Amino acid sequence: MVKWLAAAGSFGALAGCSGELVPYAAERPIEISAAEQVILQDREAGRRFFMESVSAADREGRQEITVTGRESAFDTLVIAQMFPDVINISKTDLGTRSVNGELFSDCRIGFEWRGRAPDPGEEKVPGTGDQFGDEKDRASWKIGDVILRNVAGKVCRFRCIDDDYQDGSGNYGKRALFLAECVIRSDVESTYEERVLLSFGENNNYKKSRVRKWLGEQEENTVPDADFVYTGTVTAFTGRTETGDFAQTRMDGLRSCRLSYQECRDRFFLLSLEEAYRYREEIWNPEGKGSSYSRGFWLRTPAYETDEYGNFVYGNREYVVDLENGCLRQADVSDSGIGICPAFCLPQA
Repeated sequence: MVKWLAAAGSFGALAGCSGELVPYAAERPIEISAAEQVILQDREAGRRFFMESVSAADREGRQEITVTGRESAFDTLVIAQMFPDVINISKTDLGTRSVNGELFSDCRIGFEWRGRAPDPGEEKVPGTGDQFGDEKDRASWKIGDVILRNVAGKVCRFRCIDDDYQDGSGNYGKRALFLAECVIRSDVESTYEERVLLSFGENNNYKKSRVRKWLGEQEENTVPDADFVYTGTVTAFTGRTETGDFAQTRMDGLRSCRLSYQECRDRFFLLSLEEAYRYREEIWNPEGKGSSYSRGFWLRTPAYETDEYGNFVYGNREYVVDLENGCLRQADVSDSGIGICPAFCLPQA
């Protein structure tokens, strides 16, 4: 009897073994025969399997688990929820195949331990905070670190995309920038009885916008430990980027116009257009995209418009990340098909 098959830094769940494929049920003990291969039959079985696998994994190097199961069984969120010190969690689909007349998917799950795995009986690894990312005893953050926060009653993953963040005024302050890995839909405030849609605001002034007010209402519960950073509007733009460019997007089709200084600071905020371009390799695949309420997400940068005297005025066009068409473009501030992808900064040691 063996527990796991591991070789060359990988962590395999008896993948490639010969013999009959045996379903993995939630009540199944962790030890399985070497003549058996794991099949995850449902979400509960998958969650238990991943918790056991990650807990038993070696702390050194990147680990990988290759398993077969129904698509609903691959709930990797449980790894981030239960193991705050596990980072760089990945999921790679390896294709589908028929097993005893049923269609199953093969999937490879990868992850890394920042420190040691918890000992038996421990609820968490000392020095890592709780499952929602209370990191008061953390020393520093690295790009790729993932933490969880509760946003409007839903647990959301946030990934560190910059470990030395430069804010909207160009200042560095020993901060790590975390961006949501999901799009919060514009119907976030809706109930079964009433549909409530969150638009950007009455005009494209981010400081007075509805989305900024909504984010401010979440701050105390979601990011009480975050730093205030400068989020004032100092640049407006004209133009757009090319459709379909996604991570290869270029700024050639955009022209910037400098604005007067605007005092504005937040703990929970939207990215600017410049930041969306800076982190263009990180923004295109958030969870929840593709619905009629999350075709893209708002940025805090306005379109440049002038009055009859040539002076800048706030209008009704705001920049968005268009997730469907792979570009940075303007949208009307009343567009209810655009969601929110918030960010915040945690202090570095």
